[in-house]
Amino acid sequence: RRRWGRAGGEGRAAPRCGVRKGWEARNAGGLATRVVVGDRMEGFLAAESGGPAGEQLVLPCLVDLERFPAVADRRALRAQLGLGERLVVAYVGTAAPWQCAAETVALFARLLQRAPDALLWVFTPDRARFTALLSHLPASAWRVDFQPHHRLAGLLAAADAGCLLRRRSVVNRVASPLKFAEYLACGLPVIIGPEVGQYSELVKGQGLGVVADPDRPDAWPDAVDALLAMLADRGLGERCRRAAEQLSWQAFMPELARVFIHRERGRQEGRT
Repeated sequence: RRRWGRAGGEGRAAPRCGVRKGWEARNAGGLATRVVVGDRMEGFLAAESGGPAGEQLVLPCLVDLERFPAVADRRALRAQLGLGERLVVAYVGTAAPWQCAAETVALFARLLQRAPDALLWVFTPDRARFTALLSHLPASAWRVDFQPHHRLAGLLAAADAGCLLRRRSVVNRVASPLKFAEYLACGLPVIIGPEVGQYSELVKGQGLGVVADPDRPDAWPDAVDALLAMLADRGLGERCRRAAEQLSWQAFMPELARVFIHRERGRQEGRT
């Protein structure tokens, strides 16, 4: 019988978990190059399985700046989409509980009290579920849409902020969500959970958004106030874009080339 933890995965006491942990430990310690999405995952693997046999490469989930280019005229884009001067918060994701869909809607409802003309623009395949979650709010305050990934950049740039709420958990603590870099690439500050990989600290340290704990609704008014104050900063969009450039394939290509060219040369030398 399976034992399920709060996050929906098998508990550590379950036999299958033990088998997987043993398999992971054997493989994680024997790889020629071990790729991790961040320093926190590196620390987690070191504690669980020891250090790598060879090189370790930190490779976050990276944005492609060619698919998420800077928008030349954001005001024109907003006018084209009929957004005017409204405060627009974007959410990209599903209605899965671990993505804190209900909490995102509840947090937006708090924001709506401070900014009555605000709009929550949801990009999701779970349109029916989000429509139900949002049905208690004025119809003018939300929009549920679904767009293929390659069209997101041309729409997200019209928003003012992006939502990435996550709970405190081991999985989120070592994560590297791609949508974080995509929001930043569109010039959006991020409303982020308290322990989302290294990104929560990055947000606080570089002023790239605000931290909001989905399990602490009593603290949401402070997060809302901080966001509204931050949006008055004219340099915010450019600061977010510069941060995204450091989390892009374009920035990481020289390091990737070094690692894999080095490995290929090692293979060729081993054959001669």
